[in-house]
Amino acid sequence: MSLLYLYPQYELHPTTYLDLTYPEKGQHPHHAPMGYLGHKVQKLLHDKDLDVHRPRVDVRETPSHFYIDIDVPGVADPANINVRWTSMRNVLITTKVERPPIEEEKAKEEAPESAKEIEQTPTSPPSVEKTETERSAPPPSGSEPHLTVQERQIGTIMRAFNFPVDVDRDATTAKLNAGVLRLRVPKMTEEMPEHKLVLVDSGW
Repeated sequence: MSLLYLYPQYELHPTTYLDLTYPEKGQHPHHAPMGYLGHKVQKLLHDKDLDVHRPRVDVRETPSHFYIDIDVPGVADPANINVRWTSMRNVLITTKVERPPIEEEKAKEEAPESAKEIEQTPTSPPSVEKTETERSAPPPSGSEPHLTVQERQIGTIMRAFNFPVDVDRDATTAKLNAGVLRLRVPKMTEEMPEHKLVLVDSGW
């Protein structure tokens, strides 16, 4: 039966194994696992959130239009997307993706405002005020969350497209749906000129 354990275990699904990178309660950061220190070093040397990212796109062409689908996951408000023509055939799309806060971060942001409101309330007894202030106090700096896996494109998203033919900039439309921005760019239609005979004379 022991021979069964000699064979490697194959996983049926892609799996990401998370390391314990945060110090335990009452543990000093320099006693934390190596993953915690590795995260700090990587954060100092290179922050992916400061990079300019190129989103994934699909471009389809028909006889009369170009259709461009751009992945902008995390952008829910169309007002946060800027589509600008930089030349007759070049269009630039820019936006910014932010990382949604978690419960601990929300509590830390709301805590100073709650404490300030309690201080401005004259009818609250001192003992109750102190208790409420302690409850709303932000967590210690050592309990701030940090990233252990950083794969999403957070920050500035930018992509430009140059068309091989003249396009109708005024008739271009852009719609946002389910994290996908679709640009519909019509081609300029030119009527074929009629054949016209040119008379040839003699002399200059």
